[in-house]
Amino acid sequence: MTAYKDTRNEMLGTEFSSKLSAWLAYGMLTPVWINSRIVAFEDGTDNKLAGGQGYAKGENKGTAAMRFELLWRDYMRE
Repeated sequence: MTAYKDTRNEMLGTEFSSKLSAWLAYGMLTPVWINSRIVAFEDGTDNKLAGGQGYAKGENKGTAAMRFELLWRDYMRE
């Protein structure tokens, strides 16, 4: 999550995107739910997310970029 902004447009490798597009497209996840998980990561309120780089350290450029992309996606939805 922390490196999302730096890696989101890369084309090769396993770490180049969030891998959430299909889940969002089919309605299995919502931008609101994903944002709640981002907030839990930033605030350090979910131990399942502990250990990730940037956990419990507030918003960073990666989480801000993910939040922006979710907002754009939710806004542009028909």
